[in-house]
Amino acid sequence: MLTINPSEVFWTVLSFLALYFLLKRFLYGPLIRFMDERAARVQAGRDERRRMDETLEDNARRLDAEQARERQEGKELLDKQRQNDDLRRAESVRQARQRAAETEEAARQSADELRQSAAAELEQRREALGVSLAEQLLGGGKER
Repeated sequence: MLTINPSEVFWTVLSFLALYFLLKRFLYGPLIRFMDERAARVQAGRDERRRMDETLEDNARRLDAEQARERQEGKELLDKQRQNDDLRRAESVRQARQRAAETEEAARQSADELRQSAAAELEQRREALGVSLAEQLLGGGKER
């Protein structure tokens, strides 16, 4: 039959309490502290990662905004330079046309002067020829 021995119960309970105290003090306590510290480090790492991700996203947004602004400034500078080039080109074309017109006018004046000079010389030669012919005709009639 089964009998309960009070001294064995007492020693069993006392052994159980001693084992519980020792395990709690030297195993469970340090293990739980280690696990809590590890969980805190992991959480701190996650928080740091989240903060770095936010910083990275913020930097990326600022970089995109700055690149967009720089692109816009570049386009504006290009447009301004193109306008300046168009104005210079138009001015160069205008000056070239003006020089061409001046050269053409000078050539016309020179041609007109040459025509007038040639006409005057032709008139003088015609008169001289007429005089010479008249002299030869008149002079030639006296010799006969």
